[in-house]
This record gives sequence, C-alpha cells and structure tokens, in this order.
Amino acid sequence: MNELQKIINSGENRTVEFKQVLPRADQLVKTVIGFANGAGGKLFIGVSDTGESIGLTEDQLFTYPDDITNSVYDSCSPRIIPEIYTVSLDDRTIIIVEIHPGSSLPYHLTEQGRDSGVFVRVGATNKVATQQIIRELERRLHNTSYDAEVCRDLSVDDLDLKRLQSDFYTYSGETKELTRTDIKNFKLIVKEGNKEYPTVGGVLLAGKNEDYLFQSAIKCARFKGTASEIFLDRKEYRGPIYDQVEQALLFIQNHLPLKGVIKGLQREDSYEIPVEALRESIINAVVHRDYSIDGADIKVAVFDDMVEITSPGVMPSGLTLEDIGSGRSEVRNKTIARFFGKLGMIEQWGTGFNRIIKLCRDAGAADPKFFEKGTFFQIVFPRDINIQAEDFTVQESESRPESRPELRPELRPESRPESRPESRLESRLESRLASLVVLMLEKDELGKSQLAVELGHKTVSGELKKQIKRLLDLGLIEMTIPKKPNSRMQKYRLTAKGKELHRQLNKINK
Repeated sequence: MNELQKIINSGENRTVEFKQVLPRADQLVKTVIGFANGAGGKLFIGVSDTGESIGLTEDQLFTYPDDITNSVYDSCSPRIIPEIYTVSLDDRTIIIVEIHPGSSLPYHLTEQGRDSGVFVRVGATNKVATQQIIRELERRLHNTSYDAEVCRDLSVDDLDLKRLQSDFYTYSGETKELTRTDIKNFKLIVKEGNKEYPTVGGVLLAGKNEDYLFQSAIKCARFKGTASEIFLDRKEYRGPIYDQVEQALLFIQNHLPLKGVIKGLQREDSYEIPVEALRESIINAVVHRDYSIDGADIKVAVFDDMVEITSPGVMPSGLTLEDIGSGRSEVRNKTIARFFGKLGMIEQWGTGFNRIIKLCRDAGAADPKFFEKGTFFQIVFPRDINIQAEDFTVQESESRPESRPELRPELRPESRPESRPESRLESRLESRLASLVVLMLEKDELGKSQLAVELGHKTVSGELKKQIKRLLDLGLIEMTIPKKPNSRMQKYRLTAKGKELHRQLNKINK
C-alpha cells in the first residue's frame, strides 16, 4: 500500500479533507486557511467522504486548478500559495491541493479581517479561531510561548521562592544553590524598569496562591467499570506543577494492581503498566499542555480497561500524530520545559513517545494509543479488564495475596477520621506507602531523595512527604538532625517504636 492510500485510509482529520467535487469558494478557502494555521494539510478532490476514489472528469481536471488558485489568491491574507497536482488512484484521476504550514501567522479571510476571519482545524472541521487561539498563533509567529508572558498584576512576593530553591535541590541533585540570578535566567522573573514581575511559568512553578487564574490543575479519577459514570475515587492536585506530576503518578499507582516479590527484607514491585511510561506521559502532558485555554485541566482517568491521560491543546507548532513517532519535537512552553530539564524530569527531546512505547513493550504491556480529540491530546494505556484493582504481595517461592503487610492499629485506615467508604482504598494504599518507608529505614538512615529512589520514583512526591510527616508525628521515625529540619543533609531513622513496628511487618511477611 502506497503512502497516499494510507493517508486516505486514515480518514478525514486535522490535516486531511475529502471532497467529491470542488467545494464552494468560501468552504475551500476556510479549509486552506485552517491548514495554513496548523500543521498544513491535503484536500483531496474527487474522493468521497468515506475515502472512495470517485475521480474527476477531463473538464474538471482542466478548470479546477485555476478556480482554486484564484479563490485562494483573492480571499486569503497573508497570501497562501497552494500546491495543486493530479494523481491516479484506483485507475481514476483526482486533484490534491496541498497546503504547507504557514510562516506568516495568523492567516485569515481578507474580507472578514483578523478579528473574525481566522480559521483553524479542529478534528476534521474548520472553526473560527477564538482570541486565545489567535494569540497562540501570534506567539508561534514570534517564537515565544505563553509561559514566558509577564504577569504585571502580580509581584515577586506572590512566588514562594524558598520552596522553589529547596525543591530544586531535592529534585535535581544539584550541589549549588538556585540563586536569584538563576531564577531570572530561567525567565521565572523578569525585570521591567525598576520593578520585577513573575512570568506565567514562574507562577506555575512557584506561585503561592492556588487561585491564580492559570489553568494548572491535574484532575484524577478512578471510575467503576469501563464508563465515566460512577466515581470510586477522585482527587484534584494543584500547587507547583512539577510536584503535580508525582501526585498524579501516585494516584494512578494506587489504583493499579501491584505485584510484589519479597526477598529477605527487600521488596520488588511491578505494575501492569510501567511506572516510567506513566510518568513520562504525565510529564509530557504538563510540559506541552496549552495553559492559555480557559476552563481546561489535565485529566487522568483510571478505568477497568484503560488509563487515560488527557491534556488541553492540540500538539504544539502544528505537529501531527505521524510526526511524534519520528522523533520530531516542538516545545510549546519553553520556560517550563527548560526548568523541567534542569530538574532531570526531561531526558532527551523527541524521544518521549517512542520511549513510552518501548517501556510498555519491554514490560510485556499493551502498546499505548495516541489521539487528538478536538482541542485535546490523549494517551490511552490499555489494561487487562480481568485484573482487579487490588494489590498483592507474594513470597519468592509462593503466591499468597493475603500476606501483604498490615500496620499496627494507629496506622490502620479504620482508626483514622477519613475512613469514610469512598476513601478506604486510598487510605489502605497510603498505609502501604508508610509501611514501605518503615521497611526501608530498618537497614540504614535515608533522606527523602534516597527513599524516593528506593520506591522507584525519580522525584520526591508530595505524598511521600506527607507520609514521612505522618510517621514523624506518630513517633515511628525521627530526624537525624532535629535542630535543622530543613537541612539538605537531613535523614530519617526508626525510633524504638518504629523498630517494633518493623519487627511486626517482617514477621507478617515471613
């Protein structure tokens, strides 16, 4: 099958449209403008809506090219030069009007002007661009990004720079302080005249107030069955977007089957979907989402048959689904992407989607699927619907689901105020995380970053911090440098009470 036939077989989409005959001039130029404002595209004339090659008459083949050229020339601003050619398909001749991505964005209908005459492709249809989309097209023209825009209604005091500096050290493993100069170089703060202002990226990474008017939440849900009708659990994560990544990842892990093998005091866990593939997908969603879209958030949905990660915004800079498999990468949010790179959360540009696929294949999991749905991009990880959402622990030599570690009464979910029915699963899984921390601290004193590594996480999540604080409050662990709780050298060790709990856990696992 040749490349052209593959394109037709994929059906109409953001870059492909079929017409049996030449459409009206107004319909034609809207499609041409939509293609030019996006990833380009091909208009097939002589092909039915279902992709069947109908072909054109000799007279149509002779007159259509001039009609197309004149309509586009007279109606589009700035000028668009279409590439028009004929091809033979199934012994029939059709015309292809190919439009390349434009370099003079945004393109619009001359008679309607830029305010109401800009069109974009949404799926397989042409839509009038909103002012937000027009501004995004203008940013693409000037090679700037929304996250670099200055927030003149805010001040640097609205940023929690101390937390940012501390988290940067924890996440990145850098040996030097994140200085004020570094923060400016990252373009989280810009100076205009004698005053400094935060950028959108600065607010997303370090904003104190969660009510800032930026679309920055990740909404997670576990649904019953295979439809988004009945919630079993749901959470909404805000705050620094790098921390949201680990929060959302932990939410998914809490609702996936966990198979553990205990060898001595060491536990090796694996999930039906590789954790690194899930993390990479969430990072991609956070870094590449369109933060300028009002009323939109990243959504993570766990069903019996799949896990969906949906991000606002089509692929940046006119990328197509075909492009992402070839390693081509375009960055929508340059400020955020650069900071994530320094945190070590982005390893190599252009490899993300291929790496996600490889991780799944290496683990024996099904290939993920990638979709564009209107103005959203989605990654879907298929699941085995026969696997129930329960974790189980096995010994090296035998399988005993009932033998997973349980905590003593003060750590059990039923003894806590939040043990209402809808939170029991979450509470049990939080307790499991706490018990794993206790097991890991038996052999050695460990810091937060070391604990994260032992858990298989690349960064220190908010949930891990929460469980460490909980264990401290319960007197099960203690700080090695109690007078300096925020010291970089801070580690944790078991108290006598914690050692007793460890003996109980170890006894259960034997």
